[in-house]
Amino acid sequence: MAEIAKEMRALGDVDTNLLTVDYFIWDELQVAETLTAMYKSILVPAHVDSVDAATSVFIHNEVRDKIAHIGTW
Repeated sequence: MAEIAKEMRALGDVDTNLLTVDYFIWDELQVAETLTAMYKSILVPAHVDSVDAATSVFIHNEVRDKIAHIGTW
């Protein structure tokens, strides 16, 4: 992120900080195709053509548990 901030400053955005870089990255990832491709590779193994109901519940529970774990930190 520091390298990106440095490059943004070099391109003329003198007020760039790490929060600016964070927003920039977040904004760039809001493209539907980017998010779809990113989450498909994470949530659905390559060998699975479709997710059945049991797998869907498992994925939901895994995400829920990870979020709860992060919240307890």
